[in-house]
Amino acid sequence: MQESAEIRGLMEQFRRAMETGDTQFVDSIFSRHAGVLAIGTDAEEWWEGYQAVTDVFKTQIRRAHGLSINSSSLQAFARGDVGWAADELLVRRYGLAPVPLRLTAVFQREAGRWRIVQYHVSIGVVNELDIGPPARP
Repeated sequence: MQESAEIRGLMEQFRRAMETGDTQFVDSIFSRHAGVLAIGTDAEEWWEGYQAVTDVFKTQIRRAHGLSINSSSLQAFARGDVGWAADELLVRRYGLAPVPLRLTAVFQREAGRWRIVQYHVSIGVVNELDIGPPARP
C-alpha cells in the first residue's frame, strides 16, 4: 500500500460538498456497481446500490445547511485498483454540540476514476463487550 494523494483529494472534495451543498459531486464519487454499500450511524442506516446510496447522500446534503466538518486524521492509501480512506471528523451544526465521527471508505478504480464502493461512518461509544484491546493513547 502507498499513500494516495488522489484518494485524499477526493475525500476532501466530498467533505466540502457536504458543507457547501454540492449534491452533484455525489454522482461522481460512488460506484455504479450493484454492490455499493453505505452504512450510517443509526442501526437503520444501511443502503445498498448506487441509486439508494446517492439518493440518501443528496438528501443529507440538502438537509445539512450550515454544517461544518473538520477533519483531523485523514489517511488515504491505494494499491493497484483498490484503495481506502479513514478520518476522524468533528461535525458542527446550528450551534449544537459538536459530534465526533469516524469515517472509512473503500475505493475501486473504475474506468480510470476512483469511486467509493463501501462507506461507513460511526460515532465511537464505550465498548460494551469489553473484549478488545485498550483504546489508543
